[in-house]
Formats: sequence, C-alpha cells, structure tokens
Amino acid sequence: MDHVEEKGAVIPGTRRDFLKNTLVLITPKNASAAIAAPSDLLGPACPHLALGEPNSVPAGIYAKQSLTSLGLWDRAQDRLLPALDVRTALAYVERGEAACGIVYSTDAKISNKVKTVLTLPADSHTPIVYPIARTANGKEPEGGGRFMAFLDTPKAAAVFEKHGFLAISPGR
Repeated sequence: MDHVEEKGAVIPGTRRDFLKNTLVLITPKNASAAIAAPSDLLGPACPHLALGEPNSVPAGIYAKQSLTSLGLWDRAQDRLLPALDVRTALAYVERGEAACGIVYSTDAKISNKVKTVLTLPADSHTPIVYPIARTANGKEPEGGGRFMAFLDTPKAAAVFEKHGFLAISPGR
C-alpha cells in the first residue's frame, strides 16, 4: 500500500487500516505434547519450529520480532525450519515435518490438520494490519466507495472474522 500511495495511485484521505491478524503457534492436530507458553518452544515438545523465512517473509519477520521480544530467538536458532512462505510453514506442520510452527491465525484456520496452541503476544511484534484505500484511477470511483462501505458492514465483518481476521472499526 505504501508503494501505490507513493505513486499517487490512491485517493488522498481514503487509506486506513482495515483488518488485523495475529500470530499463533500451531502443532499437528494429533500432537499430544503440551505447550502452554512461548518458552515451551525451547523444550522437547518442539524440536523443529517452522516459520516463514525470517529475513524476507512477512510472517517470518513478525515471528522473529516476537521471539526476540520474548527472549527466545537466540536460543531457538538450532530448531528453526525456515520456509519459503507462511503456507509452506503451515504445510511442514500439517505433514509432521515440524512439531510446531508460527503462522498467521488466518492460515491456521484454513487447515483441519493443525491446532492452534497459543497466540503470541500482540505487543511482541509490529502490529499485523492490512490497509485499504480507494484507487485514484478506478473506472468507477463511486463504486469503490460503495465497496469500501460494504466492507464495513456487520455482514462483511462476520465473513472476515469467520476466516480469522479481526476487523478494525472505520476511523480508528
């Protein structure tokens, strides 16, 4: 969004944060090992931790920020299984190639092969937000406004929440 805004492709004043996401720790659905706190990632329940590549994949960058904030990053290095993207990290856990993974809650929700065991603290990483704006060069500018208004309805919010997103109220 920053890029398109810098290029003048957004109507000034229409950009706002729209949805939020969270980072969660997942395990295979049938895993019996108990993980009750982020520090349990360093124990025997989690010999391999799948996450997006921490230097280039957004979910991996957030995971690194969180683990660093929690004082776990340096000690977790020998168990990391960096993935090309967050969906690949999810797949590693689904297939049992990793005992644990850090993914977005929205990704965890799409799989019936994993379970969410805890949510990482929101204050341990940069907020995960998705902005929305009206485009400056749209063929139907009023249609864009109506679409954004629709996205603020309870009906639309229910769909986003069903898929794990958290709605941000307009004007916040």
